[in-house]
Amino acid sequence: MEITNKILTIFFSGWATDWHLIENKVLNNDTIVCYNYGESFDKILFSGGERYDLSKEEENSLLNFVRDNNYTRINIIAWSLGVYVVEHCREIKELITKGRELPKYNFVAINGTPFPCNDKYGIPVSIFKGTLDNLSDRNLYKFRRRMCGENFDFFMNNPPQRSLESCKKELEYFYNKMIERGFHSYEFNILWDKVYISKNDKIFPFENMNMAWRLTNTPIITIDDEHFPKQLLEEF
Repeated sequence: MEITNKILTIFFSGWATDWHLIENKVLNNDTIVCYNYGESFDKILFSGGERYDLSKEEENSLLNFVRDNNYTRINIIAWSLGVYVVEHCREIKELITKGRELPKYNFVAINGTPFPCNDKYGIPVSIFKGTLDNLSDRNLYKFRRRMCGENFDFFMNNPPQRSLESCKKELEYFYNKMIERGFHSYEFNILWDKVYISKNDKIFPFENMNMAWRLTNTPIITIDDEHFPKQLLEEF
């Protein structure tokens, strides 16, 4: 693998998605898509028109990959539950604490909070738990329709190739982490550069996201879009 681009985007995707979100997109920068979260997660690199699976190579931690390829700029973009992952990700912590000689990072959050299962600052607990308890192919389809709204056809042009079992296991991971850390633990670990929140979000209530981010000094940008913000994700 020969890396020639000097800008890297690391995109932490949402629940029940995968790298197909950006397949066939025109990418100006090298891009790593992170998804299928648990104690570890999958990482797919898009570079020079090729796709590489970094998931199974332990030496390809984000820190090692960034160091080895001499990137001059790192954009870390997190969407939906990906925001929570960035807040608690060991590999991101390594980048911040051990990669101080590396270039400045730009952290952007989209339609998510560090408290994804929370009545005040995230998805209400009863809805989160109900989604987990009642997950089926039919209900996952309905979830994606709510997630996308008018962007549903665009999303389904290249749908995720994930099994129902893997999606359920992933959601269980998030819920169990919420129990472990406590539903009322309001800790921010990342200094985010900006956050985008959608007025029409039907997954994370807009007011909950707005209140959560007002606990910080992070600039909040309101957009007129769905939880899956087609135009914004295309721009990134």
